[in-house]
Amino acid sequence: MKRSRISRWLGDLFGRKVPAPALESSVQDRVFIYRDQSIAYTLIRRPRQTIGFRITEHGLQVSAPSWVSLAAIEEALRDKAGWIFKHMARIESPSAPRQDRYDAYWDEKSIPLWGQKVLIRLNPSSGFRLLQEKDHSLVLLASEAATREHLIAWLKQEARKDFDIRIKRFSSELGFGPARWQLSSAKARWGSCNSKAVIRLNWRLVHHDPKLIDYVVVHELAHLKELNHSARFWAIVESVLPDYRERRRVLRHDHDPGTTLAKET
Repeated sequence: MKRSRISRWLGDLFGRKVPAPALESSVQDRVFIYRDQSIAYTLIRRPRQTIGFRITEHGLQVSAPSWVSLAAIEEALRDKAGWIFKHMARIESPSAPRQDRYDAYWDEKSIPLWGQKVLIRLNPSSGFRLLQEKDHSLVLLASEAATREHLIAWLKQEARKDFDIRIKRFSSELGFGPARWQLSSAKARWGSCNSKAVIRLNWRLVHHDPKLIDYVVVHELAHLKELNHSARFWAIVESVLPDYRERRRVLRHDHDPGTTLAKET
C-alpha cells in the first residue's frame, strides 16, 4: 500500500485527517509585517513535521510542511520575532565578521563596477576619478595615498548618486515614491521597505549590472503600495519591468562581489 493511501487509511481509522506527506519541495519569497517592520523570508515547503527557522547570510528561511497554513506560519513568525530580529541584527551589524573582498580588489587594482571590470590606476592626484577609455572600458584613477577604506567610501558616494537617479526615474514612471531613502550595508538583503515608506538599498549593488540595480529599486518601490509579494505586487513591478523575472533570476544566482550575499529579499 502506498504511503499516501496509508495516511488516508489511518485518518479514517482514528477519525481524523492525517495530512499526506509532501513529495516535492517548493520555494516562495514572502514578507511578513510585525509591529511596522517587514520580515522578508523564503518559505520552503518540504516533507517535515514542524515549522523550522534558519538565518544565514542569505536571510531568513522558514521550512514548513505543505499542510501547514500561511496563518499558522505567520503565527509562528510572531512568536519567533524577537529571536529573528536579534539574529538578523547580529548578521547585519558592522561588527559582524568581514566577508568582503575589498582588500583583494585594492591589491589586484581592479574592481567590478556596474557589471564591468574596472582597472584601478594609481596617480599622484588626490581622490578618485572615473575615466572612459577609447575602447569604452572604464578606468578608476586613484590617489597613491588612498586606502581600501577610501575606495569603499567612494563606492558608497557613487552608489548614492546612482540610486537617487534611478529612484526618481522609476518613481515618476510609477506615479509614487518613498518618503525618503538611504543606503544600507546589510549582509543579508539587497533592499528593504517599511510601512513608513522608507526604502533602504544596499550600496554594494553598485557592483552589478544596471538592469539588476533597476530591478531592486523597482522591487522596493512596489512595496510602497503592496508590502507583500502578492499578484498585485508583481503586477506593479511588471508594469515598468516586463522582463523582471529574468532579472530576478540573474540576481539570485549572481554572487555579490563584495560579500557572501547571494539573493535579494
